[in-house]
Amino acid sequence: MRKTNLFAEPRLFAADVTTIRHGGGTSSGGRNCNTLLVGQVLRGVSKGSYNLLMAGRHLSFLHGIPVDKVAGVGPAAMKKLASAGVHSVADLLLHVPRRYLDRSQLFDLAAVPLGEEVTVGGTILSVQQRRISRGRVMTTATIGDDTTVMSVVWFNPYIKIKEGEELLLSGTVERFRGRLQMKSPDIDRLENDDSLVTGRVVPVHPSLAGLTPYKLRAAISNALARSQPIGEVLPEDLLDRLDLMDRATAFQNIHFPTAVEHAYTARRRLVFDELFRLELSLALRKHAQQTSATGVRHDSTGTTVDAFTGVLPYTLTGAQERSITEIQTDMVAPHPMHRLLQGEVGSGKTVVAVAALLTAVQGGYQGAVMAPTEVLAEQHFFGTVDLLEDAGLKPPLCTPTGETGTESLFDNGADDSVGGVRVALLTGSRAYTNFVDGSAKRADVVAWIADGTVDVVVGTHALIQDSLSFANLGLAVVDEQHRFGVYQRVQLRDKAEGYDPDLLIMTATPIPR
Repeated sequence: MRKTNLFAEPRLFAADVTTIRHGGGTSSGGRNCNTLLVGQVLRGVSKGSYNLLMAGRHLSFLHGIPVDKVAGVGPAAMKKLASAGVHSVADLLLHVPRRYLDRSQLFDLAAVPLGEEVTVGGTILSVQQRRISRGRVMTTATIGDDTTVMSVVWFNPYIKIKEGEELLLSGTVERFRGRLQMKSPDIDRLENDDSLVTGRVVPVHPSLAGLTPYKLRAAISNALARSQPIGEVLPEDLLDRLDLMDRATAFQNIHFPTAVEHAYTARRRLVFDELFRLELSLALRKHAQQTSATGVRHDSTGTTVDAFTGVLPYTLTGAQERSITEIQTDMVAPHPMHRLLQGEVGSGKTVVAVAALLTAVQGGYQGAVMAPTEVLAEQHFFGTVDLLEDAGLKPPLCTPTGETGTESLFDNGADDSVGGVRVALLTGSRAYTNFVDGSAKRADVVAWIADGTVDVVVGTHALIQDSLSFANLGLAVVDEQHRFGVYQRVQLRDKAEGYDPDLLIMTATPIPR
């Protein structure tokens, strides 16, 4: 059997990635997969000539079939369903039950448990109807089997039963005045082999658009029967490896299982589909961004990173070494890196981040570290400075002598030959560097970042202010990423002009697996 890589051949799943925006006729998420927008093909087809049994019944196909093609869904019901967000057959099939009633076991009347949902069968021995108030009619019947008899009550003027009929009743049995009684049970004739409410596992769907449970079940049953077989999109070897049932069976068992455990197995398959569609959509989007975005090819042949890691007073863990290698592999690629670094507090994320920053610096680019608070930014700054000093990468100190300090700091501008890595701290209240003897003015630090004098800047939201610019930002590191919005991370990345810098986001929050 041929092994299939779904990410290498995305068209295998493209029919499910494509979704149709109702009313607009546009697609999203899978527009690079050459999938067919069936909603455009089906325009002008009359309801009488429409046949659901057509080729290619994947979810995208069923998304293009209006819900009024389902038997029992007329214009009024369609309008109600549309208001609840159900526009197509696929929307209806994806409205799955929230729980199930197991009515598959038939009890003798003499052995029926009290206070539980059960199904019983018997023959109607007598029927009486009487009006109890205006517009209200109470129907009382006595039903019996070979073991005993039971009283049944409905407050429904439309119940049509007669003596001698054999019925299946599903409901809760209680004792009333010493006799068994069932109030307002669901009813089916014994000769009805297609019951949706008795003698089987009955789905309980969430209420939808004011439709009665029976009408909703009937509509879903009709849509499901006319949509089968729903096309499979996963290769057989993947289904076997993950122990997943096929999709057609999964939709059948999620709505109308023959046993409750079958519904749970079906749910597992459909949950996998939903998560896989999401992951595949993100993978396709990432692929499109990578192929269209202009990144930075960092230089991995320099000696700065090796000099840093080689003199650390401890040996890097296997996880740290692997993380540094993977990050550097991404950074030397032509596409922008977007990587998450997760580790508990004290696990050594800072060392990995500094190695990534030095990878950018040794190639002539700047690095930026953005933290959510001034306290954390200061910890990163002083921790980074200490690590660089231990590695012999401390720059020589310079003393400003001019009025502003900027002109007299370096005689001929930034001199890359002096060695060391120049680091600056910039927050809302502080500006500090590791290469100026004494305090530095905020305006000077901002100017040094803009002209490339500063190699690495650590800060807070001050880094994304419009007044701050970088000479050549090559790597942006965001710590405690969950405390920043997506737009704020994008703002930092957009500080580079004409290309997308690499992005490394760090967190100590455990990532669900």
